Amino acid sequence: MQRDWRSFWILQYRSPLGFLDIEGDPKELLRSLGLYAYKSNGSRRILTERAEFKILKALLKLGHANVYEISRSSKNIGHYSTILRALRRMEKKNLVRVVLEGKTGRRKKVYQVTVLGEIIGPLAKDGWKRAAERIATRSSRFQDCQKAHQSFDPYYYWYQTKDIIENLIHPSTNKGLQSDLEEVVVKCEFRWIKTFVIEKLSARDNRSENLHILQKLSNIDWIRPVIIQYIADYVGEEKEWLKIIDDFKRKLVS
Repeated sequence: MQRDWRSFWILQYRSPLGFLDIEGDPKELLRSLGLYAYKSNGSRRILTERAEFKILKALLKLGHANVYEISRSSKNIGHYSTILRALRRMEKKNLVRVVLEGKTGRRKKVYQVTVLGEIIGPLAKDGWKRAAERIATRSSRFQDCQKAHQSFDPYYYWYQTKDIIENLIHPSTNKGLQSDLEEVVVKCEFRWIKTFVIEKLSARDNRSENLHILQKLSNIDWIRPVIIQYIADYVGEEKEWLKIIDDFKRKLVS
């Protein structure tokens, strides 16, 4: 039986942070990060860019810049003090980081967009698929997973991108570095395998499909050892349960 992965994920997925609606407008995620805000337009409320999002776009173009350089890049961003306050808020949310810090002067801090900032930058205009492409260009392991999933899970980029973003938002797993992204990609993939394949092995309707998925994923060198361990744990748990059931049967017939 072919599984409808998109519907399956919608039914199964619950965002622990509460705001990551996987079917909703990507701008809602940007709003939760303080990059967009609702603005009244007559009888309607529309989502509009805040100074933070304009700064993010400016830094993506500039590469790295101090507050003065950011303010000069566009007249629409705001005054020096507005940009400085916005950068402090963005730094706390792991959207930007300081890459150079001098001792004195207004230009002492040089800012750069973090990996998280790079990924969510195109969300407002281009949506989740473009964000997935950003992840793929930065993570060879995400590329490995995409290739393996293509034959059975065409919506992989769609939900796994959201899961990766959600994990990068968490301060304990993101310092804005490339290594953070690879670590999160691995964590999300292993959790997917355990939750949606290993724990479903006992379901008769999907046994052949799940075995097919494990075969595909086990072709990836860094995933194979984990699959072996997951299967070993699963077999051990099932053997223990079968022994309990068998002992119960023996008592019934004795």
